[in-house]
This record gives sequence, C-alpha cells and structure tokens, in this order.
Amino acid sequence: MSPSSFLIHGFISDFKSTSGGGTEYVGLWSSGTLTGGIGGFGAPHEINIWDGGSNYVSSQASIDNLSLVIVQFDYNNNTTKMWVNPILSSFDYKNPGNPDASLSTALEFDNIQVRFRNGSYIDEISVYKMNSAPSNISLTSTSVFENTPLATTIGTLSTTDSDNRDTHTYTLVSGTGDTDNASFSISGANILTNTDLDYETKNSYSIRVRTNSKHREANHYLFIEKV
Repeated sequence: MSPSSFLIHGFISDFKSTSGGGTEYVGLWSSGTLTGGIGGFGAPHEINIWDGGSNYVSSQASIDNLSLVIVQFDYNNNTTKMWVNPILSSFDYKNPGNPDASLSTALEFDNIQVRFRNGSYIDEISVYKMNSAPSNISLTSTSVFENTPLATTIGTLSTTDSDNRDTHTYTLVSGTGDTDNASFSISGANILTNTDLDYETKNSYSIRVRTNSKHREANHYLFIEKV
C-alpha cells in the first residue's frame, strides 16, 4: 500500500538555474527511473517543481543563502506542493495553507539524487512520512446475551488505517453516540460489559470509541444489541 503523504525539508543555499552545463536540482528516482525533481528549472534564482518531462511549475520565489524549502507529496490527492521560506516554527503540517507551487501529480520516489554546480550546496535534506488518521473502527460482535456476568467480552475492536504498520489503542470518550458508555469498559482491544444487562429493561446500547494510532486519532460510535 502506498503511503498517503511525504514531506521533504531542505535547507538550500543559492540553488538556481545556471546558464551552460546544466541545472542544479534534487532529483527524485523510483525503481531506477528519474520521475522529477525540485530545483532551478526555468527562471534563474527561482526554485521549481519538475514533473520529469518537459513541464515545470515555478514557485516565483527567489532563494538565497539559508533558504528553506518544504515539499509535500500527497498520494491521496495526487499532488506535489512546495513552500519556499515558510516560517518553520509556525508551519502547520496538517493544514499548511496555499503553496508557492503545485503540480497535479504526486511524484513517486525511492531514492534522492542531488546535483550541484559551482556556488550551490544543500546543508540538509530531511524526509518525513505523514501519518494518516484512522478511517473506521470495527467490532467483531455487537450482540451479547442478557444476564451475563460483569466483565464479559462482547467483541474485539479493530481499526481501518492506511498506515498499515501503526498500532492502535482504544478509549471510551464523550460525544455523539456516548449514551451508554458507562455500561461498558475497554480492556486492550476488547469491549467488556460493565453493568447487568436485562433485555426487558433495555435491548440496545450506543457507545463512542476513540482509536489512537501513534500519531493521529479518530472517533466513531458503535451500537451494541442485547439478545
């Protein structure tokens, strides 16, 4: 499964297009094929996104010593976006705002190549995988017999998450659907009874469960029926 999003940070000095002898760039390679890059394609002293063919999108932003470039490869929305010299301390990675350049394809890569010319260098390149929020919670069973002992396991929770290496924890939380949270408890990934269940008194229950992955969380509510 493809990751949902990658970010690249680059601290760049005087990385621009230069007449004669080629262009400086950060090349992106996938399975031995150059898929595109970030660099001085086109306008001098501006940094651009290159699609690997004849097209590039200019940031129209000049760079010089100690410039910072952040690039997002979003495989859910199939875009590559770039921000030039944002304020790093306040940059919002979840909602980064309008980019300086945007390409309508998400460049694939498994290797990065840096090409330099005289007077250019990169101090640092960092690559981060952005974690996606879980999209759903499932319960293996949503029914239980009445008059069962307290702490009877009703079913086991699982999470739908595009980040398939994430592990998840579960908690009962307040919000829409939490009407009967007090009647149940969670142990690990199991939903347990926390009160005496009598069909004639009440035959269905609603709880709200939060699933937490390592980096993100999502809330869902579930219905449990007593039989």
